[in-house]
Amino acid sequence: MKFLITGFLLILFGLSALIFAVLLVARWKKNSLPIKLFFIISSLLSGFLCLISLSLLVYFTVSSAVPAKSGTSTSDDSDYLPTFTGDSRTAGKTPERKSEAARTIEKPAETKHVAAKIPAEDPAKLAKKRFEQAVEMSKTALETNDRDLYLKSISYAESAAVIEPSNARYSILAGKLYSQIGNDYDSQLAAEGYLLKALEADPGNIQASLLLSDCYFRQERFASAAELLEKILQSNPALANNPPVIKSLSMCYLLDSQAEKGCASLQRILKNSPDNETARISLATLKFKMGKKDEAEAELRKVISAGGLNKNYAASLLEKGM
Repeated sequence: MKFLITGFLLILFGLSALIFAVLLVARWKKNSLPIKLFFIISSLLSGFLCLISLSLLVYFTVSSAVPAKSGTSTSDDSDYLPTFTGDSRTAGKTPERKSEAARTIEKPAETKHVAAKIPAEDPAKLAKKRFEQAVEMSKTALETNDRDLYLKSISYAESAAVIEPSNARYSILAGKLYSQIGNDYDSQLAAEGYLLKALEADPGNIQASLLLSDCYFRQERFASAAELLEKILQSNPALANNPPVIKSLSMCYLLDSQAEKGCASLQRILKNSPDNETARISLATLKFKMGKKDEAEAELRKVISAGGLNKNYAASLLEKGM
């Protein structure tokens, strides 16, 4: 609507400026000085308003671009950790929800047209080429805020995933690009589909699993996200020392109203790694939400007495009363 209104004003003021200019030139000798001044001022004013309308039209066009660049890299082998960091403000931004039955039936776009257009060359080489092009396009799109180029990078990533579905990296890239385009349901569902395909090709792929947990979180499927994160931690205990993973796990339990279950999980982590400050602060947060203020403060004091990197943060939480 704003494009139509701005376009209408652009045409209106442009025609007005042209008409006043033509009348001014055609009747210059016949008109008195006041009339001449009226035509000159009217022509200039209409022209000025025309320029403003043109500027607004350009602004509206440019502002329709890809989402703001996040801290997550789009490189093929880069850090695929979840983009959520335990901020409840990101929850609830997903549009209409769909039933589990509908979710089971629906699948991401398979881009069948892509498979039909595969030229007669080595499929593996073609898939690799499409993958590399998708990586470069997505980088450029995010740097230049070019939405069309970003969507094109998704189609190239999908093409690579369709040509060579056994290569988990290709499906991971397609899933990641979809997940980054926004929190809307369809994008996250498409991302989920490609990440599940990646896990079919490589069941132990941590990158795909972490991104999938992020998709579940964005869809407000907190129980599924927490369950997947628990499985990841069981098979990869070292990730218990990864702050984003622990914060995400804690937030999933909190938003799913399963604080007690979250406390039990964090206590298991602390049993094996008592110096894990992130887990202890997360445990304190859950205990505070459960109304166990004394226990929460006790956990924070342990962090403070340890004198680690989170000492000041724990002290500020204690001072504020969580």
